[in-house]
Parts: sequence; structure tokens; C-alpha cells
Amino acid sequence: MDHNLLNDQQYREKVDLLLELIGNINSNLELKSVLLHIIEAAMKITDSEASSVYLLDETKNELILTVPTGPISEKIHGRRFPVTNGIAGWVARNSESQIVNDVSKDDRFYGDFEPEIFTTRNILCVPLKNQSEEVIGVLQALNKKEDAQFDESEISLFQVLAHQAAIAITNARLLEERKTLLSEIHHRVKNNMAIISGMIHIQAYNEKDEAIQNKLLNSVTRISSMATVHEQLYEAHSFSSLDFAENLEKLIANIIDTVDFHRDISTVFQCDKVMLNVNQSIPCSLIVSEIIFHLLKFGFQDTEHPEIQIRLSENADNETIILDIEDNGRQTDRYFSDVHKDGHDSGFQLIEVLCKQLEAKCDYRTKSDKNIRTLRFRRSDKAGSANKFL
Repeated sequence: MDHNLLNDQQYREKVDLLLELIGNINSNLELKSVLLHIIEAAMKITDSEASSVYLLDETKNELILTVPTGPISEKIHGRRFPVTNGIAGWVARNSESQIVNDVSKDDRFYGDFEPEIFTTRNILCVPLKNQSEEVIGVLQALNKKEDAQFDESEISLFQVLAHQAAIAITNARLLEERKTLLSEIHHRVKNNMAIISGMIHIQAYNEKDEAIQNKLLNSVTRISSMATVHEQLYEAHSFSSLDFAENLEKLIANIIDTVDFHRDISTVFQCDKVMLNVNQSIPCSLIVSEIIFHLLKFGFQDTEHPEIQIRLSENADNETIILDIEDNGRQTDRYFSDVHKDGHDSGFQLIEVLCKQLEAKCDYRTKSDKNIRTLRFRRSDKAGSANKFL
């Protein structure tokens, strides 16, 4: 590596700075943050006034000025020009680094976007090449500070920076594509569930047999429970975990609307923010759905002022999630037990299966004319199907 124009101390300092800057670039996989770290690194490592990243749009054979710096950065952000034009275009086409210390004497110079505000004197420009050695863009530094000139000794360090930058950009793009794909999947799943739920809902209201109607409505609440989880994941752009406290409020509101409960019902939520992954959120939501549905259909028949209180907390010491569902209705758990013995309802059996999946304990007790069901389970980040026991 040629560093004749830098003394050993300066060179070591540049290398140390480069390693630090590369660490910053790879500290985040969000594309915008990656690009910002790259241009900051480019200016620091070259002592330049401004820098920019051009990304190659292969479909249109254009370079896009993605994240510029300097006094006109806002005005020129997103500008495009053909890859056949400019010094940056030449570097992208030829996959070769260039130093131009007097752009006014170089025929390749495309010209400044806003020359009355920012005038380019000199440029250090290197290709951004991914791990397959394909050019994905160009990294450039503009105007060496104190009217100095760029020298050949800076190219090697700048190329190392560009190589790491290209890898970081590629990884960030892959993550972005994955997020977009997963977001679309969750959105489509939610919409498909809504269509199925709506069809069953219509069938339920046209059904004359009350027992069959209840079973159909219960199916609607189960589908709605899963759809609510997918909706939250889609809206939060998180595909592994969600705020389960927020999920509970939406879930119970949906169940009350589905059952068309004709009396005012008091719902009180005392919930801490508890993040659960999708493989625990769905079975836990289904358990809540079963309990609330049967409570609304059978627990509040003779209750003048029905009340439901939901408490959610997490024991930080052992990562145990504790969910309490308290109501002032009749003891619906006896209803669950009786119909389960007679084989007329699958709700109780479903709760048993879902508790097995969560490795949870579900306890029932009464206190001061209140029914309290407590669900306890350990947080788990295991991957796998959210319905493997169904």
C-alpha cells in the first residue's frame, strides 16, 4: 500500500480512524443510517468538505445521488444522471478509482448542480463494489480542506472504506427487501383472514339455530385474534415481536363487536408493556379469545353491570409473563368443564392445547364474587410454527 506522502504516525492514525469508521458503518442495518455513516466516514478519512454516495439504478442505467452532504445537500438529494456522464459515471462504468485535483480541466466533469452555492474544485471518487465485485454505485469525496489536493496515498484507504460500505449497503438492502416482503405477507394474511371472517360472520347471522350461530361466531373471534396479531406486526414493521398489551385492547374490542354485546361493559386494562414474539402472541391471543367469548355469551347473562379487568405484567427476574382476566359474571369455567365432558364444545380443549404450546399454567379462582383466571408462562424466543400443536 502506497503511503509515501503520509508519515508513519499519520498513516497509523488514518488506519485507526478507518477501523473505527467501518465499525460505525456496520453498527446498523437500516439503509438510511448506513448511508449517513458512510458519507460521514468519507469526509473524515479524506479531510474533505463534502461527500456523496451515488447508487446505480441498473434498470435505467442511471446514478442516483442518494445521500449528499454540504450546503446544497437538501436541494440535490435524489438527483439522477445517466451513467455515461460525469466523473462518477466514468468510475462506475470502468470500475476504477479516480483523483481529479482540478475538475475544470477534466472533460468528464459533469458540472455542479448548484454552482452559485457550491463549487467543486477536486474529487476523489471510487467504485462501490459488492462481494461479487459488481459495481453498485460510487463513493466520492469533494474539495480537500484548506485548498489541499488529494494524493494517491489516500486511494487505498478510501477503497477499503468503499468496499466495506458496499457490503453494508448490500446487507441493508437485503434486510429492507425482506422487511417489505414480510410486511406484504402479513398484510395479505390479515386481509384474507378478514374475508373469511366476514363470510362466516354473515353465515352466523343468517343461522337460526343459536348453538350453531355461537359456534360460528366463536370461529370468527378465533380468526380475528390471529388477524389482530398480523395487523400489529404489519403496522409496526416488526416481524418477530409485538406489544402484547396493545394487542389485548384491540383483541377484546374486536370480540365485543363480533359478539354484538347489547349492554355496556366496563373493560379495564392494567397492562405493562410486554413484548412477545409471534409464536407466543398467537396462542396467547387465542386463549384470551376463548375466555372472553364464552364470558360474553354465557358469563354475563344475569349480570347487571358486567365488568372485565385485564392485568398483564412480567417478572423481570425469571421472564415470567403473568396475565390475569377478572370478571364479575357467573363461573364460566364450570360451563367449560361441563360441555367438555359431554363433548359439545371444543373451547376448553383448545385452551388446554394452547397452554401446552406456551408451556403455561392456567389457574382459576374466585375472590369477592369475582372470577380470576391467571395464565403464567416463560418468555421464549424459539422459532417455529405458532400452531404446531393444533
